[in-house]
Amino acid sequence: MFQAGFTIRIGNGASRVWYDNWSGKGPLCLKVSHVDIQDRDLRIIDLIQDGKWNLNLLATPLNDEINRLFLQPPL
Repeated sequence: MFQAGFTIRIGNGASRVWYDNWSGKGPLCLKVSHVDIQDRDLRIIDLIQDGKWNLNLLATPLNDEINRLFLQPPL
């Protein structure tokens, strides 16, 4: 009932991309086949450039569900 009025909040960007529940959908590591070792320590702030997601930095393959999540502008 309330879902339409809620949005993702990433706070100060210190949340870990793959292992913290920053999206409200659980840890994203559970939604991919594997997390590439070079992405292991990435924080949200590492993927934001000029107010937009910079997913070119990711080596982990993204599925459709995660791609849709990143289509939203970071808050």
